[in-house]
Amino acid sequence: MSITVRLPNIITGLLLLLSLLCKDGIAGAWPNGKGHFYAKISHLRFSNQQTFNEQGTKRQNISPDFLGALGGVFEEGTFESAGFSFYGEAGVSSRIDVIFQLYSATIRNKWRFAKEGNPDIVQENQGLQTLTVGMKYNFFTTPVIFSVRVLGSVPTYRNNQKELNIEPEDLDFYDNHPALGNGAATLSITPQLGYAFKHLPLWLELEGGIRFRANLFSDELPFRLQLGYKFRDSIYLATSVDAVRSLGNGAWPNFFRNEIGKGPFLINDQEHLNVSMNAGFAVFGPVWLEAEYVKTVTGKRTPAGQTFNFGISVKH
Repeated sequence: MSITVRLPNIITGLLLLLSLLCKDGIAGAWPNGKGHFYAKISHLRFSNQQTFNEQGTKRQNISPDFLGALGGVFEEGTFESAGFSFYGEAGVSSRIDVIFQLYSATIRNKWRFAKEGNPDIVQENQGLQTLTVGMKYNFFTTPVIFSVRVLGSVPTYRNNQKELNIEPEDLDFYDNHPALGNGAATLSITPQLGYAFKHLPLWLELEGGIRFRANLFSDELPFRLQLGYKFRDSIYLATSVDAVRSLGNGAWPNFFRNEIGKGPFLINDQEHLNVSMNAGFAVFGPVWLEAEYVKTVTGKRTPAGQTFNFGISVKH
């Protein structure tokens, strides 16, 4: 049996969200100070079998909400991503930090047919994803920390244009390499507030800003709130809530409004609310082991998945 359909690759389009769902946290409000730095290498894993539709209802990836007439063809659809990231920030003065971040990943779509007799479909791609550079400027440190972070991100891959065109020819289901992302550059500007409690080993961070996106994608308003606890300078625990609201000002079509085969699988106007748990342990000197778990609680046009992040960091 030969199938040459295109829309089931929509799960690859959900990779647009991976930059929010399964990547290291970006610099907090506190400056490093001149001559000091923080660097981290991480391994990240993300998977999902369900997706929030346009109304915010969680559906299986094989639902007719996403696959139209093909909704009954498959028994199971899974998206997976596993990769590495390097993140670094360094103080060039008492107020200014420079930031660098690079991601690589292997992404995989798995499709299991409802009827026996057809081999499972596995679509895979791997490579560098995104390079991010920027800076953070600290305005004052008392009574609260106030900084502004500016980041620019560019894709470090080149997508197959046949797969990205709005009206391409049908793709061979068994001979297709999923796109590593949407190919859009971004620019974000984020004010940050931080507060360390005087008589308790607690800290609180709040940030919110705007992310401008190229290639006709809608701009976004990201938000994050974090509460952390540090024990004897060798263990920390933290919990965070982060959200993204789309401004809806992009011209890129939204596949949820299209019949099968009539729209792009790259998704616009994603929104989500995530809850995460973080922990860190000082191994020796400036070396830490860190772990993070991220769960998508609700959203629209976004994968209902979870992320595991394990890394080793050095702070000097």
